This record gives sequence, structure tokens and C-alpha cells, in this order.
Amino acid sequence: RLRQRANIRGYHRALGITTWFSLAGTVALGSIRYANVVGLFSPPLCGAGGQPIFGQDFGCGDPLRIWHVAAASFASLNYWMARLLAVVMPDPLDAASGNSPAASHLWWHKAISYLHMLGMLAMPVIGILTSLAKDDPPTQAMLGTAHMIVGYSTLGLVTIGGFFVL
Repeated sequence: RLRQRANIRGYHRALGITTWFSLAGTVALGSIRYANVVGLFSPPLCGAGGQPIFGQDFGCGDPLRIWHVAAASFASLNYWMARLLAVVMPDPLDAASGNSPAASHLWWHKAISYLHMLGMLAMPVIGILTSLAKDDPPTQAMLGTAHMIVGYSTLGLVTIGGFFVL
């Protein structure tokens, strides 16, 4: 069981790292889309006279949205696979118990994982609602802002959780 844990832990770590990079990319693409469509401390860059990031056709149309959705889908797939491996990983020595620094780090890693799991559940829901509100700019802006805040918060929590086990 210890050998099985070590084997699964390697895959879990690789998926966790892949999740972090793909989530960071998703947040970056979402931030660009937000600046273009909603406006980041200024009017939307896709508005009249604006100069959208990646240009009018790509940055204001479906291509950037599709890239964001594709990145989010990849990040989600990696995240939920890592989460599944964490659930099935045997723990015959109850590694998160005890007074050692390693046990404390693993305990915090697990505790924080429940917080970022909430973000990973909320982001697609808020993202879909944001996309559906395209005919109601104030609602779209409110939902887009909530989506971006949850995205950055979740990325921060995934980052903190990862530092506990590196």
C-alpha cells in the first residue's frame, strides 16, 4: 500500500502542477476577455474607440472566448483527475496526523483543497451565467466580476495548497 501511495502521489503531483499552469493560463485569458468586454478600470476595450487586446475580431469575438473555455476545460479536467487520485490514494500510515512538519503540511494541503474545490465548482457555473447574460451588460459585468474574483481566489488557493507539499 505504501508503494501504491507513492505511485499515485507522483501522478497526483504531476496533475496538480499541470492544473496550476492551465488554471493560471485560464485566469490570464479570462482577464484579457474581461478587459476587452467588461472593462478593467476603464471602459471596455471592445467599445467604440477602444483597442482590444488581440484585436477586434479575435479579442472581442468568439475566438478568445473559445480559448478561455478550452483552457478552463483542460484545467478542470486536470483538477478533477488530481482530486480523484487524492481520494483513491491509500494512506496506511495516516500521513496527515502527528506533530511532524510533513504531517502539518499535508493537513494544510488537504484543508485548503476543500476551499479551492468550492472555487472549481463555482467558476463554470458563474462563467456560463456570465456568457448567457450577453444581452444584459450590467448583469454580465456583475457576473463577470464575480467570475474573475473566484478565478483569482481559486488560483491563489491552489498555489498556497501546492506550496505545502512541494
